[in-house]
Amino acid sequence: MNATENRHPAETYVSNAPLFHKIRLRFLGYKHMPDDHVCVIYEGESYAGVRGPGYFRINGWHERLGEVVKVSARTTPFTYENLSTREPVPVSLTGKITFSFDPRPPTEKEMAMAFVRLSADALNGFVQDAVRRLVRLYTPQYTFAALRSSVPFPEIEAAVVQDFAREELLRRMGLKLGRFTIEQSLTPERTEARLQEAAQRMYNADAVQQIPLNELLLALYTELVEKSKGGSEQIWNMNDLATLIQRLEKSAAPPTRIIDVAPPPPTIPDSDKTASGSGTTASDPGTTTPDAGKTAPDSDDPPKRSSSYLDPDL
Repeated sequence: MNATENRHPAETYVSNAPLFHKIRLRFLGYKHMPDDHVCVIYEGESYAGVRGPGYFRINGWHERLGEVVKVSARTTPFTYENLSTREPVPVSLTGKITFSFDPRPPTEKEMAMAFVRLSADALNGFVQDAVRRLVRLYTPQYTFAALRSSVPFPEIEAAVVQDFAREELLRRMGLKLGRFTIEQSLTPERTEARLQEAAQRMYNADAVQQIPLNELLLALYTELVEKSKGGSEQIWNMNDLATLIQRLEKSAAPPTRIIDVAPPPPTIPDSDKTASGSGTTASDPGTTTPDAGKTAPDSDDPPKRSSSYLDPDL
């Protein structure tokens, strides 16, 4: 194996590097870190700090080179599933997080010692979890339809960046959130299936209402019987089918019935009744009745005595 491949990145240079750069690294004991990168220094097995970018030296008797840490911005994608909304319908969000980690002061030494040993994937995962915790505070303030339309995305993004900057613990860790971008919202597969089923049920209900009940029951009966004949086992019990039909008939709206009502007998106007004093009716002038010529007493007047009544006091 080539000796160059075993060198630390702080000691490696390319073949077309400037001559003074090669001399410094090869003969003067300098180490070098490119821009936006620092090198971790250990004293034995203890974390001593970081050095760089640029040229630096170490004490080869008790110091050694450690991990190379990128201090500039780095971007990681995210997918946050099953976030709560104002309704009991979850939503998923996808996008990108731009953040930076700098182990140099004012980052606390104990915090830096833990994070410099993390891999890039582990550090990305930690930041994703921290941002997710903040996003969960804001999605319940919006409806599912609003989050699907992406209208509140800028408000959520700005709020999350501000809250991240206010977190004292994250500042002590040397983490800084540069940009948080929500690209789109997704409906979880389970929720999408439930929404499709609900929409299908609504469509079926509207379609069934337009079909007469007898035709619907006949179609249901025919389909179940055909499926039962196709296999060795009957998939539908006829007693259950009869019970279902009865329930459907009871739940269906009763049919409208037109009842023929005989009209009331015509009334004879007062002008066509018996003529006064004639004893005959206008409709049959040749017929007389015993009560012809008599009038009904007025209900408001006291009854009059008949002229044939003989008062015993007289």
